[in-house]
Amino acid sequence: MAYIYVALIITIILCLYLFVKFKDNKHNKTLNYEKKHAIRNIAISSIMMALAAILKVYGIMIGTDMRISFYAIPLILAGLVCGIDYGILAALGADIVYSMFSGYAFNITYTIGALFWGMLGGILKYYDSRFNRLSIILVVVGVILTSLLETHINLLSNLILYGTETTLALLFYKYLIIIIKIPIICIFTILLYNRVIKKIIKE
Repeated sequence: MAYIYVALIITIILCLYLFVKFKDNKHNKTLNYEKKHAIRNIAISSIMMALAAILKVYGIMIGTDMRISFYAIPLILAGLVCGIDYGILAALGADIVYSMFSGYAFNITYTIGALFWGMLGGILKYYDSRFNRLSIILVVVGVILTSLLETHINLLSNLILYGTETTLALLFYKYLIIIIKIPIICIFTILLYNRVIKKIIKE
């Protein structure tokens, strides 16, 4: 039941964004076409945000403090399909909803790390639209860099909140999780986009 509200929250956020984006374009002849795609993007972003929140809440726990989560996959896909702005909004919404239902307090530094996944999807969308193919090398490099960036932002937050000793104790597990996550995120992102999502949205 809780995750019904997940899609509702992101839909409200994206509808507000849509209103602002189109409020001055009433006489634009391409408005209907743009509205059609904007509605499609809202629907897709809502689904991806809900999936990201679910994957984040139900991550694989390692001990009591470490968790492996693949929430990055739907966030990348949100940006890849809908663009960088929708990817960022989906990431923001997913993190807010996660804090609501996980019992953890909302932390802006952790959220910043999540936003980079939506941004990565937007960068991949630009490449895909320009060259009509999703570069495997670009996906791999992007996932590696984004994983490292997010991890170090989270480590900085841990350093501020918990101190040096606790943060250093987590280093090994953080890098181990990166090694595990990178190939899984790359494989599922490429497979889902090329074999499922691209066929659905193809016009």
